[in-house]
Amino acid sequence: MNILALNYEYPPLGGGGGVLSEHVLEHLAAAGHTTTLITSGGQNLDQLETRRGVRIERVPVLMRNAKNTASMASMLSYHPLACKAGMKAAQASKFDCLLTFFAIPTGPAGAHIAKKTGIPNVLFLLGGDVYDPSKKLSPHKTPLLRGTVGRVIREADHVFAGSRDVRASALKYFSLGDKPVEVVPLSIAPFDIPRVNRSDLGFAEDDVVITTIGRLVSRKNVEALIEAVLRVNAEGSACRLTVMGDGPSREGLQSMIDEKNAADRITLLGNVSEEDKHRHLAAADIYASTSIHEGFGLVFLEGMHAGLPVVCYDNGGQTDFVIEDKNGYVIKLNELDDFSKALKRLVDDRSLRERMKARNIEDVKGYYVETACQRYLEVIEQLAQR
Repeated sequence: MNILALNYEYPPLGGGGGVLSEHVLEHLAAAGHTTTLITSGGQNLDQLETRRGVRIERVPVLMRNAKNTASMASMLSYHPLACKAGMKAAQASKFDCLLTFFAIPTGPAGAHIAKKTGIPNVLFLLGGDVYDPSKKLSPHKTPLLRGTVGRVIREADHVFAGSRDVRASALKYFSLGDKPVEVVPLSIAPFDIPRVNRSDLGFAEDDVVITTIGRLVSRKNVEALIEAVLRVNAEGSACRLTVMGDGPSREGLQSMIDEKNAADRITLLGNVSEEDKHRHLAAADIYASTSIHEGFGLVFLEGMHAGLPVVCYDNGGQTDFVIEDKNGYVIKLNELDDFSKALKRLVDDRSLRERMKARNIEDVKGYYVETACQRYLEVIEQLAQR
């Protein structure tokens, strides 16, 4: 089949939603389908590129100055540019299906192209495009965005939500009538876990290492994770924290670390390559996140794939796969005392970590990209035959 896809962010730009679309499109390309993506330009990336079978066209959005986060100008300018590029692509080639990742800001462009061309449109709801409690302009509480997202969802030919949490938010905050929203868990592409010498990464062999991955933005609430790690150390359970990712909160987080004289315990690694990310996951013992909400949380799955028990809050899609006292601990939102106690329990008990490691290595197999793509392809084929 010939598939057109839209996503305003795509690696190396953006976060988890971009990574998800990359996994899906590369899997479809490897399966023999023709895949074309229209995404945002910036960061001196090529306007046209074919990477691992996916043809990528990057439109020249305004003010895409940061790798990790999109400016308002870049998101607003993506719409007309993506519409123009999508219409041009549809005139040059017959597409069987359109895949639209994110109801906002990508969704209106997908809806426009689908309406003008008749290409069936499959919409992916991924989290922040439906509900983000950390943003003043979250779609669920902004009238204009709420109306736009509701319309985009209703007009799509099929709607996938990446978690039960995302589906519940869509049904709660938007007037969808009897529009079905199907939950298919988001997925990761399995990767090899490298063998690492911990000393090469600055750790002693007996260090207990906690790690986290994500854009350094307010929703990720990394300040609370730093505080939890400091509490665990203060109670005599030595551990270290590495934070992979960058963003506007980084300067404030580094100031917090310096003020608490914690540079020997906590390291902000910034953006890292995929290779280095896998090395740090392989060297870690625990994956932890104090994010106040995750639509799904692909990084949790990456930690599980590396055999790490997970400690997280209970607000988001991670509750679909992190099971209390089985493969990690799910703590009530913002209960930092309980979060710190769960971390300490894992830091102090190696056998507990090993038990959860074995469970996670098995559990994560149900969240590999080929599993999700089986369902995506069933829907695409049904729509293409209409």
